[in-house]
Parts: sequence; C-alpha cells; structure tokens
Amino acid sequence: MSVTSAVGVALALFGKDFIAKLVEGAAKHSFDRRLEDFKAELRKDEERLKAELRDHEKQLDSLRDGALRGLADSNARLEARRLQAIEAVWKGVVDLGPVKAISSMTGTMKMDVFLRDAAGASQNARNMQSFAEVMLKSMGPEGYKHDATPDHHRPFMSPQVWSLFSAYRILLARPTFMLMMAKFGQEPGMLAPPNELIKMLKAAMPEYVSYLDEYGEPALHNLIQPLEEKLLASIRAELNGTIGALMSVEQAKTITDHVAKIDAEARKKVGVSPLDGAK
Repeated sequence: MSVTSAVGVALALFGKDFIAKLVEGAAKHSFDRRLEDFKAELRKDEERLKAELRDHEKQLDSLRDGALRGLADSNARLEARRLQAIEAVWKGVVDLGPVKAISSMTGTMKMDVFLRDAAGASQNARNMQSFAEVMLKSMGPEGYKHDATPDHHRPFMSPQVWSLFSAYRILLARPTFMLMMAKFGQEPGMLAPPNELIKMLKAAMPEYVSYLDEYGEPALHNLIQPLEEKLLASIRAELNGTIGALMSVEQAKTITDHVAKIDAEARKKVGVSPLDGAK
C-alpha cells in the first residue's frame, strides 16, 4: 500500500481532527526536545562563562593585590628614605655647631674693619691674621669641612625644608669664610657684599624684613637662632604633613635661588664658596 493510500485509510478511519492532533503532538514533542536541548546547551554555556568570569576575577584580584602590595612596599621605602633625609638634615645642623660658635664670636666684632686690618703684610696685619687663625682653630683640629650628606638626601625632602637648611648653612658659613680671608690677608674687596644674603633672609623670614632694612649686615648674626628655629618647625611640619601651611613651594624656590647666587658670586670672586668649609 502506498503512503498516499495509507493516509487516505487513516483519514477514513480516524478523521481529520485525530490526524491533526497526532501531527501536532509529534511536532510539539520534537520542538520541546529541541528546546530542552537548547536550554541545556545554554546552561552549559552559562556555566562556562561564569567559570571564565571567576577565573578573570581571580586574576584581577591577584593583580590588584600584587599592585597594592607593591604600592605599599614602595610607599614604605619612600617613607624610610624621607625619614633618613630629615635625620641627615638635622645632623647637619648639629654638626654646624662649631661654625655657629664662630658666628657668635664674630657677631660682636666689626668684621669689615677686621678684614681691612688683616689685609697686607704689616705687623698689625700679621697680628690680625694670627688672631683669625686662632679663632678658626677653635673649631677643632679638623676645622670645618663641608658635609655633602644632606645634599645627597635632597630628593627625599620637601623644597621647604631644603631651602631653610641651605639658608641656615650659608648664613653660618659667611663669618667663617671672612675669618679664612683674614687668615690669608686677603683684601676685603674680594668678599661679596651681603646684599644677596639679606634678600635670602627676607625671603626665608618675612617677619624680619623691617629689622633687616633698619640694621643690615650687623644684624645677620642675630637671625641665626630664629632661622634655626624655623628650620626645626619646618621639619616638624614635614613629619606632620603640614609643611605647605608653613611655607609655599614658590617661597622655598626663591630662597634656594638666593643661596645659589651667593655661592656662585663667592666662587667668581675668590674661587671658593663659603660652603666649601674651612681648615
């Protein structure tokens, strides 16, 4: 019997509605099976995607943790270097004690007159030269030698702390430098005028501008202690994270610019700088 004949017999025996339902049921069963297969495959894809996302998340967590650990280690090393820099600066202040003593002794002297009297080869000049040598020897057998240790730590300290330390160091060095000139009988004209030094102090301590305008060079030694105290305050502010409230970066740059000019001017005039030390 052909397929057509079989369909005809089925239609005759069961009717069209039965056949339609039979076909519909078969089609629905096939569709449902395919739908379930599709859902199952979709669930597998979803699980694979979730697994991949979990792997990526783990990788990101690992990278994040590594980066944070690296950042923490880097910050810890930087903080350690910053503390070392501050210690080096304050050690530099302490080591300048003998130079500070010289500044105190010469503070009551008319150094311009002393330099003039020490210049030349007369007996009086030789006496002044000997006196200058005795004063320099009071700093100890090694004299004063420039210690570059704080300079090596400069990248790890704030511009504010560095500028005040530089100003303090070169302010203290001037009287010692003048004694060196007197010791060797050099002419006073070889000494650079204090104009740049006074400008430096005005930038570092604006509260003393009127005082400097009134008294000028003879008042310089009176500002050593206030400048040291301001340097100490800047170190404390650096440690507390409040250095910006004490002094601006622009003000610090002005101070260091004056220090550089003082150094360059001295080297141009006599071939050495007050920062080179004395023996």
